[in-house]
Amino acid sequence: MASLPAPPPQLPLIPGTALRMTSIGLVVDCLTCGVAVPVTICQSDRNGNAGKPMARHGPCGFFKWFPELFNYPEILARIPRSFPSPQLSAVPAMPSAVPAPSQSKRPQKRGPDCVRDLCRRPSALQCPEGKCAMHCTEDGGCTIHSAPILDDVTLDAEGFGYYHLHQALSQSLVADGLEAPPPLPAHVPSIHDLLTAPAPTIPPLASTSARLPSPARPSTTPVSRMSKPPRITSQLDPLWQQDLQQRAQKELESTRVAEQRKEIERKSKQCFVLNWFDDDNTPVKRQWVSDCPYFPFYQLADDPELVTALGENITKIEVFEDRLKEWIPASLSHPLTLESECHVFIRRYGIADCHNFDELYNTSKESMRPAHLRTNMKLNRDRLRTAINATKQSSPQLASEHVESSEVEIVDESSEVEIVDNTPVTPRPSTKALGKRPRWFSSPESSPAQSQTVQPPSSRPRLHLDLNFDFDSLRATSMSPMPPPSPSPVDSISSSDSLLLTHSTSSASSIDSGEPKAPSVIPVFIPSYKGKHVWPRSMYTIDMAAGFRQMDSLLLRQHYSQEVLFGLIFSVPFVRATYHVNRLAWANTKNTSLLLAHECAGRTLDGLWTCYLAARRDALGQTSKKKSVKSK
Repeated sequence: MASLPAPPPQLPLIPGTALRMTSIGLVVDCLTCGVAVPVTICQSDRNGNAGKPMARHGPCGFFKWFPELFNYPEILARIPRSFPSPQLSAVPAMPSAVPAPSQSKRPQKRGPDCVRDLCRRPSALQCPEGKCAMHCTEDGGCTIHSAPILDDVTLDAEGFGYYHLHQALSQSLVADGLEAPPPLPAHVPSIHDLLTAPAPTIPPLASTSARLPSPARPSTTPVSRMSKPPRITSQLDPLWQQDLQQRAQKELESTRVAEQRKEIERKSKQCFVLNWFDDDNTPVKRQWVSDCPYFPFYQLADDPELVTALGENITKIEVFEDRLKEWIPASLSHPLTLESECHVFIRRYGIADCHNFDELYNTSKESMRPAHLRTNMKLNRDRLRTAINATKQSSPQLASEHVESSEVEIVDESSEVEIVDNTPVTPRPSTKALGKRPRWFSSPESSPAQSQTVQPPSSRPRLHLDLNFDFDSLRATSMSPMPPPSPSPVDSISSSDSLLLTHSTSSASSIDSGEPKAPSVIPVFIPSYKGKHVWPRSMYTIDMAAGFRQMDSLLLRQHYSQEVLFGLIFSVPFVRATYHVNRLAWANTKNTSLLLAHECAGRTLDGLWTCYLAARRDALGQTSKKKSVKSK
């Protein structure tokens, strides 16, 4: 082979390529296996690629051509041709553009579809199996399609010419007076092989050379091992850094305190009081139990330490059932349903007499009530009632004396009356008031003179009362939040007047007998309800107004609760929301003439309560609350 000129000292940077110069010439790495593939000039013109610089690796099917090298004639002149290689002068100059494909080939005829399932490619025209090229090759091939045979890769395979390239380079270097390159190795490593190759091992030194200083080893030690740690400087101001650390500590402390508070709050809610009776007529053993992992359920069998602390040989217990008010036998594994800070009463099986159990049970019930229900409860009201009755029995002459006072002063809702001219007046005690108003009552130990005079907190206008009227009735009328309605022309005497007259007679008899009696209630007319019809359907305005007047009477509300009073007047179950809605329609009306007109209509169609509500909505410009049904 003719000698070629010497290679350039440095390969210029060609954009879009990965070419590099090695001892065997210009090479590029295979994209499949990473082997260094030399760049050669294609000789065959079968596909119109004659004279193009290409890199081809047959085993991997990798090939690539480099039209960029036509711009570098000095590099293109040093690229060898594939064997047999024609003269360089015979190679025509190729433009940089891709040549048009050859038009000498006839179009290939297509056969029927492939016989393999789910294959839509056409089969070869002359294939005896009637399959496409891929499936026929996979099944072993035929006379037309031969199976590929993977031969061993040799360095001097046809089309590569490693040795020819090395020989040409050697001759070129010798001709220029340079040293010839070393012979080719058995295997030309690529970049992939160099990166994945293990580190070279150094054989151990002989014993004779152990005393000699060891040569510097390659960098096999990890990079993290350094003789001196790097110096890290802080870019923050010392005051800022200290403040930042203090803030971080405060945040951690606040987070810890918040979590601890939540844990303590959870434990405080998941606890109960255990009342244990170990023997007859023995004081109770009380103990807080806060270890309740399965709250709101608890079993004594889960806490053997507590069972041991309660007593010995406890195998069966009796639990007091709150709903049945009975002691029921149970085992230690009986699940107890708990509430926060509740009281559980248990005793040893066979115990008949529990010491002071009734008082303990009542006290536990009072402690479980909400705070707004713990005051003025039934037991406290019974004590007040007993004290009042004792006061009346101790001074019967005060109850029988005639009231001679002509001038009194009402202080407020929570106080009694003041005697202006030092004339004794005994107001009727109120013990069943519906509202929770604090009242003052004289104790049996106090003298009558001290219990009859109360200093007013402020000056109020004085009322001149007639002696023929009862004091409590007039006081209840004056304290009513609603103004007295206009008298109805239908009823000559209103319900409130009849109640006052009835109560005046009953109060006189109660003073003589010493025992208070509840005033009478006048029931109103109620239609018979059937099915889904409920109150106030089919009610008349005159009956509804009379019932509402009695419901607003403080005299009746002092002796009856709201639910009981509603049942006595209307004779139907009490529904709070329905009652308040209809009462507001009666009490908050601004058009009193409209209400009086429906009351005067009596028990007719125009006097129905529903007619009044409809007229009231029309007067206020409101629409009906009844929802319209959509047509299907």
